[in-house]
Amino acid sequence: MSMIQRLSSVILGAVAWLALASCNRGDAGIDRSFITDNPCAAPCWYGLKLESSGLEEYRQKLTELPFVEQGSVGQAGASYDWIGETESVEVWYRCPGLPGRFCGSALFTHDRLRSLRLAVRYDLALVDLVVKLGPPKMVSCSDNIGGGSDVSFYWPERNIIAVSVDRGRCSGAESELPSDMSISWLEYASDARFEACGSDCEGFFAWPGLAD
Repeated sequence: MSMIQRLSSVILGAVAWLALASCNRGDAGIDRSFITDNPCAAPCWYGLKLESSGLEEYRQKLTELPFVEQGSVGQAGASYDWIGETESVEVWYRCPGLPGRFCGSALFTHDRLRSLRLAVRYDLALVDLVVKLGPPKMVSCSDNIGGGSDVSFYWPERNIIAVSVDRGRCSGAESELPSDMSISWLEYASDARFEACGSDCEGFFAWPGLAD
């Protein structure tokens, strides 16, 4: 890609990002806090903060949010290699209009918020993330059970991960990526999530850039 093409892509991405941030601000049925930075910028989420907010604080917040289907909140013990602790609890919720599908979850160890996962229910492309956050430090790809792949983008300095689902097989993921790749999930995670693995781990590679 030429320098002019790259500059044009960034400019178009910035315009698209401004449009995303300004549209549908009044739509209470969808969580758009990542693009609006309202009421706080990621990785803060509606006043909740990694490593300081507790389980009951999170559950109380869910009762106040219009995009959470009340009565759908569930909770169970959880175990993840990157945490390395056994006393973990995961809480999840569904959203109105999406029966049987989870919209978000939170992971706690010793009553400390370690991770938030949020379904993206609006149009959010990879180029939008690059404009807002800068290029990710690293990328990973893993084949999913549906026959496609999950491509994950990591911003450890911001404690943010973005996931694109069902792009295809991972064999071509290390080449330049399409700027319009759709983002399916966001995760805000504590430092331990990023310290568990780096670009030298299997399935991880350096940011290859945007193809268009």
